[in-house]
Amino acid sequence: YQLQTRNSGAGLDPYFMQQSPYRLAWEIKKDFPQVEEAASAFIRSPVIKIDDEPSIVEDAWVADPTLFDVLPLPFAVGSPKTALSQFGSVVLTETEAERLFRGEPAMGRMMTVSLAGKDYAMRVTGILRDLPQATHLKVPMVIRLDRSIYADDSFIFDYWTGGTGYGYVRLKPGADPEAINSALPA
Repeated sequence: YQLQTRNSGAGLDPYFMQQSPYRLAWEIKKDFPQVEEAASAFIRSPVIKIDDEPSIVEDAWVADPTLFDVLPLPFAVGSPKTALSQFGSVVLTETEAERLFRGEPAMGRMMTVSLAGKDYAMRVTGILRDLPQATHLKVPMVIRLDRSIYADDSFIFDYWTGGTGYGYVRLKPGADPEAINSALPA
């Protein structure tokens, strides 16, 4: 299930956003035993370098290593169980792998990814099948989140007053999502 945020303010009609605070998924997992797993992701557009050739990946996801445990996205190459298991893991869509590696096999290849003002060596550990156009998951690249990258921007993990990314939970079999919704504050 995707977590969404309901916003309202003085004199404003309430509205919903697909984004939510990063920590929301983890707080819901902690507070509701019906939740089996959680994952959050936020969006960045990093500069990457492959063989010293720079490129920008628009709307890349920086995601918890549990992302593919919660979202069963289709892999063309690699395994969702291991794709984000180590720091420095990157998963690309088929189209993005084709673009970045110019038709050469991308699996196992190295790249430099610039995040939070620093460069990190990362390895392609999975290739996702391209997703249908009728989805909010516009995700050309998934970078495994390591909180140390954002040590100087750690507020993004504790920020409650706006959507910093996407949050998802997977419920235990038989769990009722309405029971969770009704127990959440308005």
